[in-house]
Amino acid sequence: MSFIVKLLERTQLTHSQVEDVKPFIYAHSKWLEDELELDIVVTSSNLPYRGSLKFNDIRTAAEELDQPYEEFFEECKKALTTNMGLTGFDYEVSSPDSQTTATTPEAVFKLFKCSGYETLYLDIPLRKVSNCFSLLDAAIEQTNDSNSSSVLGKDSQVLVEYEKFIQETKSREAKMLKKFLLLINEKKAKIEELELKLEKARGRRPTAEKEDSDTDKELEQVEQDEPGEEDEEEDIYGGPTQAMNV
Repeated sequence: MSFIVKLLERTQLTHSQVEDVKPFIYAHSKWLEDELELDIVVTSSNLPYRGSLKFNDIRTAAEELDQPYEEFFEECKKALTTNMGLTGFDYEVSSPDSQTTATTPEAVFKLFKCSGYETLYLDIPLRKVSNCFSLLDAAIEQTNDSNSSSVLGKDSQVLVEYEKFIQETKSREAKMLKKFLLLINEKKAKIEELELKLEKARGRRPTAEKEDSDTDKELEQVEQDEPGEEDEEEDIYGGPTQAMNV
């Protein structure tokens, strides 16, 4: 038997938050013969997770809390299958305390009972999944297979809310991608402008060198055309100096 519900995730309002935004957890729980399978999507991070818990682990938790297994099991099941959560219970998805490795979970789903004091009932290790539509598919399948009008109405409401959440997420991603593309195009145009300036600067350099070379040639030609001292003496005395006979 499977259930799809919307749970209110507990959180603390920090000083940096402008408004109190309530995060939710969309949870699809499948209660098998000896195991609980859980698919969730956390609205605070837009991340989908998947986890599982053996019923023997639930029995161990009941023994540690010194509670009858059957009562403890039914209470946990009711807390995980009641839309918007069961009164007196808190729900949380947190990161592990230690650094994530191949053996440690990427996140943990925790179920707390708050009755004067807080008691951890269940902690289910989670791993990230790439398909965020698995929960939506399960909701559609459950709605189609359901014959009860009350269950149908509840599932339809959760389905509509989840579809709205997916659409809003996709819309935000599209807006961010558009801004990113505009930024890339601006950078590309700036690079092309700088490359064009560089090419123009390189094109002017040979011309300047050619002008300097032409100037040097003109100076050499002028020097060759100017008369030397010997030429001036020949002009003064009318010819070359002759030896005198004594």
